[in-house]
Amino acid sequence: MIKKFFVSIILIILVFGLVSCDNNIVEKNKILEDELLVYTTYSDDVMKYITEQFKKETGITIDYKIINSNIIENLKDSNPDVILGGDMQIYKNLKINNKLLPYKTSWFNKTSDENRGIDGSWYTTLKEPIVLFYNSKYITATNAPKSWMDLSNKIYKDKIIMENINEPYIKNIILNLMYQFEKDNKEAEGIIFLQQLKNNIYKFEESSEDLFKEIQNKETTIGISKLSTYLKEKNDNNIPLVEVDTTDGAIFETEAVAILKNSLHPNTAKLFLEFVAGPKMQLEIAKKFNKIPTNEESLKYISQDIINIKPMEVDLNIINKNEEKWMGYFNNFEKEKTINNSIIEQTNKNINNKNCYSVIRYIFSIS
Repeated sequence: MIKKFFVSIILIILVFGLVSCDNNIVEKNKILEDELLVYTTYSDDVMKYITEQFKKETGITIDYKIINSNIIENLKDSNPDVILGGDMQIYKNLKINNKLLPYKTSWFNKTSDENRGIDGSWYTTLKEPIVLFYNSKYITATNAPKSWMDLSNKIYKDKIIMENINEPYIKNIILNLMYQFEKDNKEAEGIIFLQQLKNNIYKFEESSEDLFKEIQNKETTIGISKLSTYLKEKNDNNIPLVEVDTTDGAIFETEAVAILKNSLHPNTAKLFLEFVAGPKMQLEIAKKFNKIPTNEESLKYISQDIINIKPMEVDLNIINKNEEKWMGYFNNFEKEKTINNSIIEQTNKNINNKNCYSVIRYIFSIS
């Protein structure tokens, strides 16, 4: 299905019928400010495209700062108008902590509850598949993993590399695979799976660039990355990478956008939100940068192969409840340590099992 996605991402943009930016969307008695500061996890090439398009439509120049995925930490002692990118659960937590400025867009009522805050405090923008891949120069298709669960197999010891565990999309993988055990009342087996997986991880890299250097130089052979990063590194560096059509499903990260409560330029921020999360821009970004829009209007122009993808059953309430405990198990395990009740009991003592930042992901069946 991942291969199918690469083909299906070629989109048909029918600009009529999709909402474009319109200064009249903002209340007529409000004056647009002539500047805007956006903090974003998007790459520079994506942001250049967005800001160029926004200036073309409005004449307003956007200043932006690229930050890492630890959005909450980056907001300390700073005052951007808008945050763009990063996992949508971060935005839910910012809403709970009263950090966001609600705004109901012109298409608010056409957007499902799962893709926006109930009061318009945040909106999803794009979904991006997470790719499991290998360097075919050093490992054959026969010997490569076929599923996410295969990553715990002892034959892959020190052959797996991924980004920092604090990356939301990496947490997505850990938590949602753990949920597959939990839903069958097999948490103990899931804990063993986590230990075996950690035994097989060669290194956690701080940047995707370093991750792909390791893969290219045969330091290790199997990697995990976001689709857009994977495609860029594979093509720019001519690395013989092959993506795995995982038999137990593929994983997505769902990104979002919101206006900060203390925005100094709230009217222009509202116009930007209307623009960047709207169906037209979502569709354009999806086409150009290998992502999937979340806006229902945009999805009308997406291949049925993508629309018909069915997510694996997940219970976000259970993931919320268990996130800190499950991540605690994974983080506290040391390679080659034997799992026993004392480790589990000690981990439980060190963790407050409370609802906090959680992650969402979708796993769909491979056809």
